[in-house]
Amino acid sequence: MPRIRNASLRHTLLDQLLRECAQNPMNKEELTDELNHRLEQKWESTSEFTSIATRTVEEDLRTMRKIYGVTIEVHGRRNATYSYPDSFTSIHHQGLTPEAASDVRKTLRKLLRFVSHDQFQFLTNGMGGGSLANLFRLFIPGEENRTMHLLEQAKAHVLFDSNIEEYPGNKWLDVVVEAIAESRILRLQYRTFSGKSSEFDFHPYILKQYNNRWYCFGHDPEPLKKLQSGSLIAFEYKHIALDRIIKIRGLNSEELRERSKLRPRQDEFIKSNIDWEGGEFNRRIGVSQPFRPDEVSDIKIKFTERQFGYERTKPLHHSFRIETKHHDKSVTCAYKLQPNVEFLQRVCALRDQGYVVSPPWLRESVKQTIQSMAQRYES
Repeated sequence: MPRIRNASLRHTLLDQLLRECAQNPMNKEELTDELNHRLEQKWESTSEFTSIATRTVEEDLRTMRKIYGVTIEVHGRRNATYSYPDSFTSIHHQGLTPEAASDVRKTLRKLLRFVSHDQFQFLTNGMGGGSLANLFRLFIPGEENRTMHLLEQAKAHVLFDSNIEEYPGNKWLDVVVEAIAESRILRLQYRTFSGKSSEFDFHPYILKQYNNRWYCFGHDPEPLKKLQSGSLIAFEYKHIALDRIIKIRGLNSEELRERSKLRPRQDEFIKSNIDWEGGEFNRRIGVSQPFRPDEVSDIKIKFTERQFGYERTKPLHHSFRIETKHHDKSVTCAYKLQPNVEFLQRVCALRDQGYVVSPPWLRESVKQTIQSMAQRYES
């Protein structure tokens, strides 16, 4: 590999050396020896490696000052030593204020507490600990040995319920995230959980993880849906499960032109004004459509004394409030939300420790569900 083609590598390694020298500066000969040692370790074949001369290091120092604008301090005259003014200075992150630099270091140190091979494998894959290790080398050079030790440990310091890398549908994440960022219409081949296949256009808005599965919410150009009652309803959006996708791609310009001929604006990405986090997901549990999309219900559930202790510390929904305390020590609690399938599942999971008091239509729906469940066990 010709020496001239390795200027970028030399600058990177010299940059690391100068940061390490912030406490113990080196002279040009020491810098040259150490730089040659690190270059040789990076070489594909050490037998073909040719050492660089001190004058090359001198040229590199001048180039780094001129091109990257870094401050390289010179200490003394005879046998002068060189270093950065501090261990944070680098050609890779010029322009950060001391406050911003401090925030970066604090954030990386916090991240160390959560590093494990299961949860952060996508960050630590690659030689030398991957992209995360490279960040530590750039921003916390003095702690490289300690951070590498933590990155290489197989034992996790913090355990999660599940590994996000194993969620179904992960292979479609990149294309969906890019489409959301670029407001691009997608064409999907999709198979529902019941096995029904279809192909449709989709305008993706937001990704949401729930119950170990990825979902995407977006605009449906054909929004009329048939309910069990037989009536048609127009939802403002639809959601899809990423693991149900068979194929996915962005529409090309020719396809967009054809759609605009059939119906005006069909070639345009329809943007959303929905407040997903603070509004849409804030008034429901899970991801499924509410039973009554245009209505937020005042729901009351009565809990036994035993179950109330649990509900008070881990309520069904954040709108939880205590409504009435009864003589038998049971407690009626109130919620304000949009009931859906996930809410119904949570209520049924209460068994005989809690039941819906109101509204009547929801109470009847839960009753019918429980009766249907009982019939299954009787057959």
